[in-house]
Amino acid sequence: MSKKQVINKAVITPIPAEMQPGDNNFVLYWPPMATIGTISVETAKKLSTVYRCMNILSDDIAALPFQQFERLERGSKRVKPDGDSRNVAYLIEIEPNRWQTPFVFKKRLILDLLGMGNAYAWRPVSTYPEIYHLEASKVRPVFDKKGNRYFQVLFDNGEVKNIPDPEILQLMINPDKRGMFGRSVLGYASDTISRQIGANNSRNTLMGNGLLPTAILKVNGAIGEEARQKVKDSYLKSATDGVMVQDSAIVDFKQITMNASDVQFLESIQATEVEIANYFGLPQYKLNLGKQSYQSNEQQQLDYLGTTLNPYLVQFEQSARLKWLATEDQDAGFFRFERKALMQLDTKTQAEFLHTQILDGIYSPNEARAINDLEPYPGGDQHYFPGNMAVITEKGLTMPGKETE
Repeated sequence: MSKKQVINKAVITPIPAEMQPGDNNFVLYWPPMATIGTISVETAKKLSTVYRCMNILSDDIAALPFQQFERLERGSKRVKPDGDSRNVAYLIEIEPNRWQTPFVFKKRLILDLLGMGNAYAWRPVSTYPEIYHLEASKVRPVFDKKGNRYFQVLFDNGEVKNIPDPEILQLMINPDKRGMFGRSVLGYASDTISRQIGANNSRNTLMGNGLLPTAILKVNGAIGEEARQKVKDSYLKSATDGVMVQDSAIVDFKQITMNASDVQFLESIQATEVEIANYFGLPQYKLNLGKQSYQSNEQQQLDYLGTTLNPYLVQFEQSARLKWLATEDQDAGFFRFERKALMQLDTKTQAEFLHTQILDGIYSPNEARAINDLEPYPGGDQHYFPGNMAVITEKGLTMPGKETE
């Protein structure tokens, strides 16, 4: 099937009625499906620390290549995307649906996961396969009398529909006792975030007037409100210009500097930012907090991958295997995020790594060139190993072409 035929098929294939744009006013009457405390997701994101934490996590996960593999008798091979059949590999690597790129699709799911505690992807049965992101606030699990699970979804066209469990991929964090519903990071951190919002408002008051010095001016005699404002404006203008001129009418001038309690208050704001980062599991260097060095940041990046990102990635991989592969394909088929993409090596380190992999016979030269997006060369598919290495057999050590007695 040509690209033009694929496009024509997408055009003539109707978009599911539930996914067509509609009036959103009814959302106000939809019961809340997730509790995040006394603040909303959008209010929390106005706090720079929360905004950065959510974007860093969602961007890091969305940027990782997500691929489908098939396990062989020895090793495994990647399933190649097929635009004609629009297989799952094509949907997750190239075009999940006609509106979103894989990056946007994954980022939207992770943002829902962090903000609402749950994320949902719908893969309806269709002649034109697509995977849609569903707003977490409009989805909830329901059960029939036989215990079969469905997902009740409120669509933008106003329709409420129960979708069978096999069509919905659900991700969750902090699951409830039954493991059916999650709670967001914001739900647990709501008190801390509310406190930080209040602290920021106080800081804005404390640091108002563009950090101009506060002062007390005493004048000779009583003056009216208009004259009082003129004196104040004159002082602020003088302070802005960098020159302070005291009029003879001013009998006393006392500048008020920041006291120890104010300094301690500002330090507590940074401490709360660290606390918020801990809720999200982000190392401080990601938010430009604390002491930083290249070596320690590199080590923290490895820890960040293992302790913060990996639980999100493993859950995504396992859920995709269960929901996006047929039962008979689940034994050999699986999905995997390319975690090495997160560890961006410098040129020298990457060259040393590839050199070692080639000499140890793990990569062929062409495989190493492919990592750097270079074309293969004739004869570059041969694997090498050091000539002084021996193979251990039942007869002892065997050198290439020789045997030991």
